[in-house]
Amino acid sequence: PGLGYLIKGMCHNQIGNYNNALSNYLIAQEYALKNKNSEQLFYIKNLIGQLKLFWGNKEEALEIFKSQLIEIEQTYNYKDQEQHYFSILFNLSNCFILLKEYDSALFYSKIGIQKSLKSNKTNKYYEFVAQSGEILYYQNYLKMALDSIEKSFSYESSNNGLLNNHYYRGKIYEKLNNSDKAHFHFSKSDSIYNLKKDVDHE
Repeated sequence: PGLGYLIKGMCHNQIGNYNNALSNYLIAQEYALKNKNSEQLFYIKNLIGQLKLFWGNKEEALEIFKSQLIEIEQTYNYKDQEQHYFSILFNLSNCFILLKEYDSALFYSKIGIQKSLKSNKTNKYYEFVAQSGEILYYQNYLKMALDSIEKSFSYESSNNGLLNNHYYRGKIYEKLNNSDKAHFHFSKSDSIYNLKKDVDHE
């Protein structure tokens, strides 16, 4: 039954029914605890953390992802949990971006860049490159930020990624007083948002 609730929660999450998603995750978590299914518990906890981050509960999300990073480093073989490891690093960095702790955000993003490069995970590598570009924007290193974000553009595979790529390029060009390019990228960002409303500026 626990797996069924987990799948239902993921389906609800996919179509934007986030409250229903959380309710199903919590039921699945109870079953996983009862059955001592540690791998499923780890996965559910990660999904709950992502929901909390989406809702803006950044401190709670941060604690979840910190504890998961410790758990994955101490308990699991890194290669066996590589996908979860990258997800945790990415989400930790996003938590620190929202908390405006940009040095910490860049620290975890750089680990993601190094690890994904070492593992030849090209798409993951460019996800972290784009994320580091966003952080560099907030640190006011505009040319470095633009370089990172532009490099990652052709590897963006989601509407949310494309939206953020154009949005941050617009913000950078705005700060560089290039109103034409800023307007172009903001227009692109708005078009993607209007096409699919369930995206968010990170």
